[in-house]
This record gives sequence, structure tokens and C-alpha cells, in this order.
Amino acid sequence: MLIIAFTHELSLLSPEAFAEQVLAARAGAVHVVVGENYRFGHAAGGDAATLTALGQRLGFGVTAVKLVTADGERVSSSWIRELVRQGEVEHAARLLGRAPWLDGTVVRGFARGRALGVPTANLRWTPGRVVPAPGKRESAGTGMQYGV
Repeated sequence: MLIIAFTHELSLLSPEAFAEQVLAARAGAVHVVVGENYRFGHAAGGDAATLTALGQRLGFGVTAVKLVTADGERVSSSWIRELVRQGEVEHAARLLGRAPWLDGTVVRGFARGRALGVPTANLRWTPGRVVPAPGKRESAGTGMQYGV
């Protein structure tokens, strides 16, 4: 796996330059798998067909996979993250086929739950994690699962 920082300079690369400089030269790609709605290059100028043609010229294969749906709704990681962010954990769980997961370290809180007779665990998680909206952090049955 090659992790590439999305910089302003990278965002300005044409689809051709991205395929040549990043996929072929830097990553040494042999085969690239993308979703059928994949867009790349400056202003999303390239698509899966563009990448396939560039791959033939540059010596790597390309497979464009069909999008996954659940109950007729398109499943995508960005949509699932947004649902969790909005507190729609049950909806996200239906699309994932399982409850979303957030892991962290249990930390001391204000003990408000204990005072109400409902002890809780407070988690500190890695910054940048997607966390449900305040007040919507749990839901009966299919809600968010937390790991420690």
C-alpha cells in the first residue's frame, strides 16, 4: 500500500500526469481496482474508462467494480461516515451489514451516569475518527459498538 498526501500540487495533476507520475512511476502499479464511478485527476477529469486506456499505455491493468447497494441504496464509505457523523447509526449499520465500530481508551468522566444508576464508559479516541452527533451516540439493538 502506498499512502499519498493529497496536496494542492497533487490536485492539479491531469488524469494522464496522475497515472504516469503516481500510479506507474511512484507506485509501480501492476493492477488498479476502482469503483465504476471513479473519478481522478484535476477537476475529476478522468474516469474508469480513462484509467483503463492509460493503464494499457503505461503497462498496468484496471478493473472497475460495480457499486454495492443495500435495499436499492448505494453503499459508499463516505456516505456511511456521513451517516455516523449525523448520528444515523442504525442506517449506517444497515448499509455496513454490522454496527459501526469506534475504539479508544476508557477515561474518567464526570460520573453523571453512575449518579443516575446507569454507569457509562467514556472513550478517548484518535483525532479524526468519525463519531456520532452529540446526543445520538447509541441506539437500541443495532447502534454503535465501542471497543476498549
